Amino acid sequence: MKNIKLSSYISYFKYPSIPVNIIPDYRYYKFIKNNFRILVVSIVLVFEQFILGLFVAEPGSGLGLVYFVSSAGMGLFTIVSILFTLHKPEKINILHEFYEMSFALFGMSVAVGRFLLIETELYSVPTIYIAVLYGVSVIFVFTWWQGLFAYFTMTLTTVLLLPVFYPQVLASNFVSDVITNGFISWVIMHMNSRRFINSFLDKKKIELINQELLEQSIRDGLTGLYNRRRLDEVLSEVSSKADRYDSDFAVMIMDIDFFKNVNDLHGHHAGDAVLIEFAKILEENVREVDICGRWG
Repeated sequence: MKNIKLSSYISYFKYPSIPVNIIPDYRYYKFIKNNFRILVVSIVLVFEQFILGLFVAEPGSGLGLVYFVSSAGMGLFTIVSILFTLHKPEKINILHEFYEMSFALFGMSVAVGRFLLIETELYSVPTIYIAVLYGVSVIFVFTWWQGLFAYFTMTLTTVLLLPVFYPQVLASNFVSDVITNGFISWVIMHMNSRRFINSFLDKKKIELINQELLEQSIRDGLTGLYNRRRLDEVLSEVSSKADRYDSDFAVMIMDIDFFKNVNDLHGHHAGDAVLIEFAKILEENVREVDICGRWG
């Protein structure tokens, strides 16, 4: 019991605005969406990074190495995302969430590497660095703690390594620019995540309403048993299956003797109570594979 409560607290901490009972559905929904986006982005970057390394960077330069490593990494992500697309996981665990975040971390590492190896005088934060910061925040969906970890890591790494590669930035405003852009991009990611969550919750509400409407359309309003419409559908399905496989099935129709007397002597409320109780007895005494309904 303690483990269940602890698990619930952890889930609430990670997904504070999502009911605990539908968190698995959200994790699956988020993973499928992120995996598709990883597939699209990685396919584009495989070729884009390879072409930059081949024709833009100087042969043998550190920047060229970053391009080729980035292309190879994106090729690996392409393969993994295709495998997840063809063989969707039944349940999402922490490894799947790490895979989601690893793509962002890899892209951020490449951006930091290109920032530090741009081999020119720095007058502004490079476009590639800004593109990765804000691109990740609007394309992908992460929880607040995933985004916080990714942007904190990227910002801290950049701030610590910039003075090593560019000592002149100590007297400039680059550190404050990097920190500010990292914070703003995390806020944008959080806002994007909130919109995604709201969209998911709206989707679940619609599914719940549709399920309730479906149940109402096939259930008898008084007893809760399947109604005549659903019984006709079931009989048609079972009959077709029996004809196809040359098998048998059974239909049992029951009637309550002298039921009219109950209504006449005790009123329709008493008759309704008898029907409800009788339906409950039937449902408690049939197999799971059996269908029980009200014909009248």
